[in-house]
Amino acid sequence: MTDLVSLLEQSMTQHATRIALRVDDLSLTYQELQGRIYHLAHFLSAQHLTKAAVLGYRSVAVESTLLSCFYARTTYVPLNPIFPPRAAAR
Repeated sequence: MTDLVSLLEQSMTQHATRIALRVDDLSLTYQELQGRIYHLAHFLSAQHLTKAAVLGYRSVAVESTLLSCFYARTTYVPLNPIFPPRAAAR
């Protein structure tokens, strides 16, 4: 069985200059996405974080943050920005 990280690594190697992620008018190549993922995953690991709350709408930043959590083996909790703070805290 192949996991998501392995599949992404394979795509990053084989298709570095192809578009990996497109949200609205912003797109990233596999190489650009890899840089973002590795940078944040390294930060999460260095801080010894095991959980991360991700707040935001669908965007390149949110998508790359979720992938960084996979790489850092960090559990993520997606929070919906339209929920009131009290509901999101539950």
